[in-house]
Amino acid sequence: MEIQSIRPNEFLSVDGPASIRVIDGKLYVLGAEYGPGSSFTVMRGRRIIMKSLGDSKIDAVLGPDGKIERIDGTNEVIDIWDHELSKIHLRNSVIVVLGAMDVGKTTVTTMLVNKGVREGLKVGVIDGDPGQNDIGPPTTISASVATGFITHLTQLRNLRSIFVKTTSIEYAWDYVLSSISKLVNELRHNYNADMVVINTDGWVSEPTAVRFKLEMVKRVGADYAIVIRRGDEINDLLKELMSTARNTIVLPSPPNARVRDRDDRKIRREMGYSKYLMPSRELTINLREKPIVNLPLFNGLKYDNYIMRLIRKKS
Repeated sequence: MEIQSIRPNEFLSVDGPASIRVIDGKLYVLGAEYGPGSSFTVMRGRRIIMKSLGDSKIDAVLGPDGKIERIDGTNEVIDIWDHELSKIHLRNSVIVVLGAMDVGKTTVTTMLVNKGVREGLKVGVIDGDPGQNDIGPPTTISASVATGFITHLTQLRNLRSIFVKTTSIEYAWDYVLSSISKLVNELRHNYNADMVVINTDGWVSEPTAVRFKLEMVKRVGADYAIVIRRGDEINDLLKELMSTARNTIVLPSPPNARVRDRDDRKIRREMGYSKYLMPSRELTINLREKPIVNLPLFNGLKYDNYIMRLIRKKS
């Protein structure tokens, strides 16, 4: 446990795992404000930047490799992001967050979620990246509804996943678009979401990727396209969006954003699978008591009368 005092407008960087409790004052964290008695967690392998809104005091509990340090906020983008995102009329909106890999899309999505929650809205969230899905398992497009503040999308409960059969969107992008559009409609009509935020993959530079992202903005009826720019990676997409999207907001990428290599992404994907498949256990089936009907599934074959009698007998 570590007690720290923070001056007004001072910035702190927190690497997880960590738990932060506000004793006095107020902190701004990812679009949310935390006052005395409130707390939040930072997951392992994650980093967040928090800003003190006055004289504050916090209690920080750090896990293995956790770290908290004061930083110079001159080069941070929190205030820029907050100012630009505050221009958005959140209620009854569909917002698509776009950008290359590791530019801060998940962070911006989290900020939008928290801003919506602060306004008392039921916020629908879609993770449209089947390769690095934070809400559902990899190879899916997944959706959730947020009713409280979060520090990362993995804290949301998965309500609905659509299996898209691949982690590489370029091989199934029309089906991915159909899945995202379907989930937008479900969140709005079945779950009564007041707004929907769509976090997307980092495939943006190739001509096919540009067409994919433009079609996504069109199909979901996006009211806002949030584009996070780093260098010239997204210039072609941005040029098209400026002439076709209803509202396009351009944000700078954090100068010190973490860039994950292929191995990091592979490990994260494996962790995503293990969340749903582990812990595994052995299962023994007595085939004399429970015969298995071994039909080719999903091939449009009908059960014949013999199989139907067998199923009724054993059910």
